Amino acid sequence: MDISSKIDSKKIKKLPSYLLSAFVIILVIVSLIITANNLMEYISIKQENQKLEIVRDNKLLEIDELKYYINTEIDDEYKERMARLLGYCFPDETIYYVE
Repeated sequence: MDISSKIDSKKIKKLPSYLLSAFVIILVIVSLIITANNLMEYISIKQENQKLEIVRDNKLLEIDELKYYINTEIDDEYKERMARLLGYCFPDETIYYVE
C-alpha cells in the first residue's frame, strides 16, 4: 500500500459521515416545516371550531325558545304574543320604535 491509497481510504470513510450529517440536517429542516404547517392548520381548525360552537349555542337557545312556544297552551295571550313576534298589532294601537 502506498500513501495515496491510505489518503483515499480516509476520504472514503469520512464521506459517509458528512452525508449522514447532511441527511440529519435536511431531516430536521423538513420536520420543522411539516410541524409548522400542521400547527397553522391546527390553529385554523381550532378557530373554526370556536365559531361553530358559537353558532351551535345560538341554535340550541333558539330550539329551547321554540320548545317553550310549543309547550305553551294556545290561548288569547299566546295568540297575542305570537302576533307581536310576527310584527302584527291591533288596529287602534300605535307602536313607537326607538333607534
